[in-house]
Amino acid sequence: MKTILLTIATMSCISLTAQVTEPIKPQEGTVTIDTLTQTVTVDNGGDTTRIRLGKKNIVIIEKKENGKNSEKKIIERVIIEIDEDSVEIEDDKEDGKKDRKGESHWEGFGINTNGFLNTEGKIATGSDAGFLELDHARSIGFNFNLVEKRFPIYREYVGLTTGLGIQWNRYALKNNVDVMVSADSTYGVENTTVDFKKNVLRSTYLQIPLLLEITTNKDNDKAWHISAGVVGGIRIGSSLKTKWEDAGKTNKDKVISNYNFNPFDAHATAIIGYGDINLYVNYGLTQVFEKDKGPNFSPVSAGILFNF
Repeated sequence: MKTILLTIATMSCISLTAQVTEPIKPQEGTVTIDTLTQTVTVDNGGDTTRIRLGKKNIVIIEKKENGKNSEKKIIERVIIEIDEDSVEIEDDKEDGKKDRKGESHWEGFGINTNGFLNTEGKIATGSDAGFLELDHARSIGFNFNLVEKRFPIYREYVGLTTGLGIQWNRYALKNNVDVMVSADSTYGVENTTVDFKKNVLRSTYLQIPLLLEITTNKDNDKAWHISAGVVGGIRIGSSLKTKWEDAGKTNKDKVISNYNFNPFDAHATAIIGYGDINLYVNYGLTQVFEKDKGPNFSPVSAGILFNF
């Protein structure tokens, strides 16, 4: 602060092309500098400095934190200039970096693998999965979390997070089946005439999370963090995409239907990460399909999330 005080006072005097009649001595409290034309008064009160130069008032507010060797490090400086006609505010954060203290880790882009759990809580495979047996290597999901809002509980270290995101689920079917849908049922029928190269059920949900997050450091780039909670969603789209070859020609088809996917989704989620890279697991609390309109499976997924 004393360095800023000396610099501003000196520059002010030079701009007046005047001769200072008193020596400048940076100190706490009020300093008055008399020139041949005006008086410059500087009031240095801790983190806030007020400078009166004729009809202009300048207020400097600095935010500090502990640095090396117990010295105070300036991490943000706000300069307010006030005169008769206008008010100007300049916010200068250290190194132009985004102040990321206390941020959450929902916002970002994620990619995951999808699966189904049977009524015993095991991954549905083989005959247990029926027509919904998955090719897990191709059953890839994506999520794009658009916004987040954090409500601190204990400073930067503990907080609640909510926000908004979109989840795209892809279920690549392993067997050569036609997926059929009626008002009260979704089922599969073996197709013996074509060999599908792609047979993918898709669903899309708009999501809102409620997460409790704990982080080890207020500097995000140096912090481990873990969060857990519930994510609720509403279905905004679903379809079936197929691709096959016939007489050397590639054919594609897309059928848009609800396929009796559950209109609402809720799943428990856990996220652990360091900096902007996270691993996450989702465990379905609701069924994939509406009650009694499809296999009694719950969704499960695991993936990686990159924060913005």
